[in-house]
Amino acid sequence: MNSIIALILNPRAIALDGESLELDFLLATLLGLEANFPKAREKLEIINRKSPSKLLVLIRLIQVC
Repeated sequence: MNSIIALILNPRAIALDGESLELDFLLATLLGLEANFPKAREKLEIINRKSPSKLLVLIRLIQVC
């Protein structure tokens, strides 16, 4: 099941600001807070591939794995 908050906020944020790593990180954080760890990990891995070795992303990946 997807995050209700993420489903509501993410499309609106993308419509206003366009896609960005910050919005992807926010979505991953929301998924992690809702204990949807596989989805959060998937999003964080995508972010890490696009922008490798960012400390905050790596820390969050460790937290959800």
